[in-house]
Amino acid sequence: RRTAVLGVLKVFRLDAKIVEELELEQKLKEMFANDTDSQVVANALSVLQQIVSSPQDLITKAVVYSLLNRLKEFSEWSQCAVLEFVSNYRPEELEL
Repeated sequence: RRTAVLGVLKVFRLDAKIVEELELEQKLKEMFANDTDSQVVANALSVLQQIVSSPQDLITKAVVYSLLNRLKEFSEWSQCAVLEFVSNYRPEELEL
């Protein structure tokens, strides 16, 4: 799964239409949200940031909490990527 996620990026660079036709972006989003392997999640995050039209749409409160709760599971490089991604989160309204 770790390598397959990165393969989607290669396919996207060769022919983006194939990624659309096979709904690989949606499968990546599912893996990003639900996979138990932290490296798969980190790879999916990296690939999704490069292939989606608006990476900001990936950031939700639930995703932020999920990533931060699992932060210790990620490698050092993945932790940096996760923290950079999470730092772009902007709540819709102020919570007290």
